[in-house]
Amino acid sequence: MIKLFGTTINETVKAFKPLHFGDDQSTATKDDKIKAIGRIVVSVILLLLAVYLFTSKDNQTFGGTIIGAICGYWLK
Repeated sequence: MIKLFGTTINETVKAFKPLHFGDDQSTATKDDKIKAIGRIVVSVILLLLAVYLFTSKDNQTFGGTIIGAICGYWLK
């Protein structure tokens, strides 16, 4: 079955899921954890930029677009 929403969130959660947590076995490697941390860091930086742009009077549309893109990325 193809998942339409939430695959990025699930992959990120699985990267931090310890082996003894839950029923299924974690296959997370060190690379998966690094990728998950990278996703989170880039998202936070872009979110801060978007909030700054959204609160400025000149670039409200661009700030809103970045927020929409971040939401779309995490919900894909």
